Amino acid sequence: MDPRHRRLGLGAASGLTADGAEGVYLTEVFAVPIIGSSDPAGEVARFIERERSKRGLPPLQRDAALDRVADSEIHATALADQMKLDQTLTKRALRESRDLSSAVAELHVGSAPEELGWSKNLTAREWTHIGVGAL
Repeated sequence: MDPRHRRLGLGAASGLTADGAEGVYLTEVFAVPIIGSSDPAGEVARFIERERSKRGLPPLQRDAALDRVADSEIHATALADQMKLDQTLTKRALRESRDLSSAVAELHVGSAPEELGWSKNLTAREWTHIGVGAL
C-alpha cells in the first residue's frame, strides 16, 4: 500500500459469475489528493530541466507551440477518460512548431513531477525543445 494514498472509493455488486454461481464483485480505487499548484506544467518542465542538468545534458528550450499541443492533448485525454495518446499527436506537434524535424510524445499519470524520472526521453541528448501540458 502506497502511504501517500489518502482517499478510497469502494464499489460492490452482487450477481452471477461466469460459471453461473452467485458472487460479489468488488472494486477499490486508491488515490493521492492533488497538492495544489498554480503551474503544474512549469513544475514538470523545471523537474525535467534539473534531471537533465544532473546528467550533464543541455537544457531544453520550452516551446510555446508544443506547450499548446501538449495542453490540448492532456485535456482531451482526461475528458475521454482514456490512457492513450492521439496517434496524430507528433504530427500535430511538428505542424505547430515548424522548425523541428522530429518529435516524441509521452503520457504520464502521477501525483508529482518526480514520478517522471523513469522516462527514457527525459535524458535523451537528441531532444532540444520541450512542450508540457499538465492537468
